[in-house]
Amino acid sequence: MDPMDEDFYRPSFFELVAQGGSDQLRELLGPVIRYVTSVFAQRYPRYLLKLVNHHDELFAMMMYFIERYYLKNWSTSKHSSTPVDLGGSFAESFYGLSRRRHCIAKPVSLPGSSPGSVHNSSGRLAPRDVRLSLILLVVIPYLRAKAAELHETLGGGPANDLLDDEPERSLRLSNTDDSPPGRIKATALLCFKTSYPYFRAITEFSRLIFGLRYLFGKSPYWRASQAYIGIEIRRMSPHEQSRMQHELDSRKISPFARDSSTGRMSDWRIITSRAWNMVSRQFFESLKVLLPGSIFCFKFLEWWYSSSDTSRYRPSLSDFNGTEFPPILPPVPLKPHAGGVLGDGTSLTKPVAKGHCPLCRSRLANATAAPSGWVYCYKCIHSYVVEFQRCPVTLFPTNLTNLRKIVG
Repeated sequence: MDPMDEDFYRPSFFELVAQGGSDQLRELLGPVIRYVTSVFAQRYPRYLLKLVNHHDELFAMMMYFIERYYLKNWSTSKHSSTPVDLGGSFAESFYGLSRRRHCIAKPVSLPGSSPGSVHNSSGRLAPRDVRLSLILLVVIPYLRAKAAELHETLGGGPANDLLDDEPERSLRLSNTDDSPPGRIKATALLCFKTSYPYFRAITEFSRLIFGLRYLFGKSPYWRASQAYIGIEIRRMSPHEQSRMQHELDSRKISPFARDSSTGRMSDWRIITSRAWNMVSRQFFESLKVLLPGSIFCFKFLEWWYSSSDTSRYRPSLSDFNGTEFPPILPPVPLKPHAGGVLGDGTSLTKPVAKGHCPLCRSRLANATAAPSGWVYCYKCIHSYVVEFQRCPVTLFPTNLTNLRKIVG
């Protein structure tokens, strides 16, 4: 294909699927950051426990600085006589892609112009484009993740509604505030829970439509958000890659370099600024290796310690001399608490019959087990855990994600 042809720089459908954008990066890198912070939080809970509890905010802030660096680093540069017109997210730069404003008119090839410099002559990213790209790459995925978490907390997941005849009942029972603000909040949450699946369906349908239009060459935009801000994804040409490398080399200035005009040592503020720029630039550039490497290591450890193939690291029940080790005993069952539903605060005075729910005292319907081992009706335990976040019998702390339905 001719390098002067515009279609030469149009990424294929599979290239765009591979780079995946911020959503795929969040799904792959998010668990890595959460795991690392949780491990260190066990050693230093006083300092790092808050970071674990606010993992989504920490990850969004980290991705903001990373995406901002890669989006602004190749926009119009004031450090070079030849401006570099490129800009792209971290995932796009990793796959050799870049962003540019969509040019409606086909660019004209000027005499003496080098191949690859034609297609991007008027598609330079403006500061407004960088800000909008940051919103779409960082803010929107963060809000989408928080909305999905809220929807799951409200009992809107498919697992919660599988055997529940009244999915809105738990929301009504969890609302103990009868004041006007409380009723408004409950109504808003119910509307959100009802409308969220439709919003997700519309979003996924728009992705399908734009993906098909791009696949068949009917649209230059891969996503609806890119069409809204007028930015398309392009493949970088060899000429642009050489300009990028030239720009990197031109910025490698030693912090202690003397002034070219006077030959004197630079001021300490200039030295500090140069050192900071050099360290930050090296750090962000090294992320192209560190982040994919961390994802690979995490996935490898996840596979290595997966329950499907534990025979390779599971110790034998006997040593080399044939002496058998004692079997691992199950944990001691939690005893009913006197302050639970089976007691009166001082002693256990309200026993429950076998096969009956400790909360409603009726036969179990849609039996659901809590982490403590006690089994309840799904509606009863769901409403109780939403309100008190504990087991009704043992008072053991729990949440909705720890409940397990018993089928059969």
